[in-house]
Amino acid sequence: MYNPNDPFASAYATIFERSDSSRYLEILGNYLPWLRFIPFPRMKKLAAARATIVREATKLVRHKEAQTETGKDILSLMIAESRKAQDEKLADMEMIDQVMTFLLAGHETTSTAVPSLLHVSDLVMLGTAYARTESRDTG
Repeated sequence: MYNPNDPFASAYATIFERSDSSRYLEILGNYLPWLRFIPFPRMKKLAAARATIVREATKLVRHKEAQTETGKDILSLMIAESRKAQDEKLADMEMIDQVMTFLLAGHETTSTAVPSLLHVSDLVMLGTAYARTESRDTG
């Protein structure tokens, strides 16, 4: 399902890719926050990935805002509700932040659901194999 040509996918892959040095840098950055501002290669990659995500999310929001009909996806519904609420209309950056939240939430949901599904599937296959063995031994 990974599409290396998709800008969102490659940007999130960059953000989530881990090496020992990046882990150490993140840990040190928690104790020495000024380290985050030194242009280490990893920091440059993260900044570029975040810029890509913001740029693509902005395009997505603009595309959905330009549509005259409200779609059934979550972003279209959010834009429609924002249009209705004139006094509490979402700012552009708030909408873009929401898109990034949706993408991350979808990624995390999928990344935890698939291993769980595979585990249950494995258990079912083991149970099936055990039942077959038992029926052969008794029959």
